[in-house]
Amino acid sequence: MLLNKHGYPIEDNKAIIEVNLNRIEDVFEPKDPSPLKQRDLESSLEEYILSSVEEIGESRTGQLKFYFRDENQNLDNVESSVRNFFNYRADMAQKKIQRILEIGVKSLVIGLVALITSLFVARYFEKSQEEFLPKVLSEGAILFGWVSMWKPINIFMYEWWPIYEEYRRLRFLAQVKISVIQL
Repeated sequence: MLLNKHGYPIEDNKAIIEVNLNRIEDVFEPKDPSPLKQRDLESSLEEYILSSVEEIGESRTGQLKFYFRDENQNLDNVESSVRNFFNYRADMAQKKIQRILEIGVKSLVIGLVALITSLFVARYFEKSQEEFLPKVLSEGAILFGWVSMWKPINIFMYEWWPIYEEYRRLRFLAQVKISVIQL
């Protein structure tokens, strides 16, 4: 079988992420009391799958293959459980993006009000530029106004897109081809 540069097997020009497990219980978080279809993936398995997709790239990842060594198992729900998990995580990431953008909008309104107010205050103190205290107050007001814009600028330029990348990767994993094979 051909391997890509990262050591993953290739099928139909796409990499396969292979997971070798003993039992179905190895797929899921042992302390999660939820029914099988709603359980969280075991954390190291989740990390392995996510880091593999990140390493390979979504466009070059073809499928997830789960191999189970223990023969006496009902593996019917593994595929749907894995899909449900990644769909749930994608939904949570989407909600997190929405919350961050809502905070960004509120911060922008507050920041703009503070900036406009501080520019008016600075303009008021500009009239007496020769005196030390009005000059300090004018410069301080301008500085305060621009600092109040830091949070919304940070949110809209930097904070949301790493979560969007995570969302996209999780949504991809919820839709990727999944094979479950009993050895």
